[in-house]
Amino acid sequence: MSSDKGNDGVDLTSCDSLNIYFEEGKPADIIWLGAVHGKYFPENLVWDKVESYFLPNYRWREDKPKKKVLKSKSNI
Repeated sequence: MSSDKGNDGVDLTSCDSLNIYFEEGKPADIIWLGAVHGKYFPENLVWDKVESYFLPNYRWREDKPKKKVLKSKSNI
C-alpha cells in the first residue's frame, strides 16, 4: 500500500469479487465486495521481508482478452 506520503505497509485481503479502477495505467481505486476479510501490516513490520507478501505465480499482462458478441434470438 502507498499514500501521498510514500509506502504505508501491506494489506492482505480476500473477497468474493474485486474491482480495480486504473488511471493512466496505475491502480487508482480498489473495491472489495462480498465476504471481505483482511489484515493490515504496517511498514515497520514488513520492511525487511516485502517479497514474502507478493502473490505467488502472479503475472501482469498488458494484452486484454477480446469481448465476444453473444447472439440473442432478437439478433437472429
